[in-house]
Amino acid sequence: MSSKIYSGNIFTNYSEFTIECDDPDDSQLENGGYSNQENGLLGCSATGRLFFTAEPKDSFIKLEIELHEHEPFIDNTFDEIIEVSFLKSKEDVFLCEWAHEETHLLEIPAGQYKVRYNIKGFDLDYDYDNMEEPQDDEPLPPYPGQSYLIQLWPSSVHEADKIIKQTSNLAAYWHSARK
Repeated sequence: MSSKIYSGNIFTNYSEFTIECDDPDDSQLENGGYSNQENGLLGCSATGRLFFTAEPKDSFIKLEIELHEHEPFIDNTFDEIIEVSFLKSKEDVFLCEWAHEETHLLEIPAGQYKVRYNIKGFDLDYDYDNMEEPQDDEPLPPYPGQSYLIQLWPSSVHEADKIIKQTSNLAAYWHSARK
């Protein structure tokens, strides 16, 4: 059984958004939350905080977050798939746009979780050189054919991050850039 705990568009600046507890530990932000990891798309090295990389870099993305009772099947229609461990404390946890311009409370019970980050169309991007300037500095809408899915389920053990699937050159770039 699963439940959607978020479905909508979220704005990303500098290709980032986060999931974080009320009071995350900023002392662990070495390498932007990606220390000692294999992947460069989902940072999990800072307690109470997950760092997500998304494209295009300054636009809305289409995002869904699901909470599962058990590990869901891997959906191979996604191009990029990453798994990490996450300890959710008793504090509230929020989905946050970069710099907390907007936050969304996520109903996740305290406990140890596995988090799977699934991306379709990660390397799709706007042709900035040949497009009209947005009206009134309006952010760009989600890119057609691109979507993001985050799945969480309880886990009894904390494991190292894993790259389950990587297909795009852009994902390969981020994986190597953050090592």
